[in-house]
Amino acid sequence: MGGSGIQPQGAGTYLLQLECSGRQTERVPLIVAADDVLHDIDATFEFEKSGSIIAGDNVPVVLRVTNNSRFPIRFPQRGAMAEGISISVRRDSPAYRSDFFYPWDKLAQSTVIPLTFTWDVADMLPSITLSPGGHFEQKLTLEDVYQFEEPGTYSITFATVLSVLLGDKRGPYADFSPLRIVAEDTQTFVVSGRTAPVTGH
Repeated sequence: MGGSGIQPQGAGTYLLQLECSGRQTERVPLIVAADDVLHDIDATFEFEKSGSIIAGDNVPVVLRVTNNSRFPIRFPQRGAMAEGISISVRRDSPAYRSDFFYPWDKLAQSTVIPLTFTWDVADMLPSITLSPGGHFEQKLTLEDVYQFEEPGTYSITFATVLSVLLGDKRGPYADFSPLRIVAEDTQTFVVSGRTAPVTGH
């Protein structure tokens, strides 16, 4: 299952072996082919604010997906099929790290949770379809998941993996779908304390 964690160094034939509790499978060939279509699907997060901010500032984050391929693409909405958005927060000093998910109740819900996203289940799930040249945006906010409570230098990462159906079930990519497209972005924030209110005498 999955495969988004496999990072081949290039096209070619690899030997794949799985191991769990000291037991190993037989080695099987894994053929990795290069295809420029992966460069035609752009998925990323974009922070609309970074750098120096004051604790309590609103920080919008946008998930953007653009289909520059010559095929339609389809992928589950975030939250459907348990495809969530992971967030990592790191602070330099004092050292701090926390990893969690964007609130599931603020993402799409689905009662059907298949093992993988296929054309047979696509109509059962809330999903997005983009024609060639199509563009999708989903607006999020950092405050829904994390709020800066102390001054310091922070690195914030938003990431998700899209299961993408490319073309149609009879097209040239039918046997390779779903493709897994990683969207990720990290921004640095220098956070100062909240500004004290000015009072008159």
